[in-house]
Amino acid sequence: MGTGVGSPIAQVQAGLAALTAVDAVELPDEQVRAEVLALLTCLNQVTGALLARIGAFDARDLARADAQRATSTWLVDFGSMSKRQAVRWLAYARLLTRLPALAEAARAGRLSAEQLAPIAELVRHIGVEQVRDYDQILADLCASAGPAEVARACARIWALVDPDGAEPDPMDDFDRREITFSQLGTMLYIRGRLDPEGAAAVQAAVDAGYTFTLLSNDASLLGAAARAAVAAGRSVRFPRAAA
Repeated sequence: MGTGVGSPIAQVQAGLAALTAVDAVELPDEQVRAEVLALLTCLNQVTGALLARIGAFDARDLARADAQRATSTWLVDFGSMSKRQAVRWLAYARLLTRLPALAEAARAGRLSAEQLAPIAELVRHIGVEQVRDYDQILADLCASAGPAEVARACARIWALVDPDGAEPDPMDDFDRREITFSQLGTMLYIRGRLDPEGAAAVQAAVDAGYTFTLLSNDASLLGAAARAAVAAGRSVRFPRAAA
């Protein structure tokens, strides 16, 4: 099928080109309203189509063709996504490969990314096998309810399936470590999540007045850099350059 002339994607692109060539300011009220509604459905359909293809891309490990080790990093480099957004979209894509009713709703434009967010959170807490029993129910709900209603339904399902709540998984929390840096003017903003040991080391290093130059945005290295500074009793660069 491809993306060449006459392919479905080429037709979508041609349609969008014609659509964006029209000045919406000049359109009559009723047409503007009708087109907004139609385009919202189209947005959901395109999202569904994209997620289906990200799922196939991931299952086939196609990122390696571009010298990328993971689909998420490929989405960052080739899709102009942030790491957080790439991980989120990949999670959505993987989720829809396991929940056919919701996948069909996405392809039909009846499921938005906002509605999918609480469902993905539900899966994270109770597992996709448990959510599979509610696949059709959630798909039907998404056709007529907004994200807030879907989130409430997910909360009820969670309470029903796991009324006492699951025990915290230390390894799951450990794997969710992250750190991001963003520049705004002359200020550098830092946001992250560390394991208790790493957080304690960072706090100790900061309290002692040590600086530790981190040569990576890997959250696991931040704690290691702080521990190295505390152990050395001085500021450090981490990881150390090869000799």
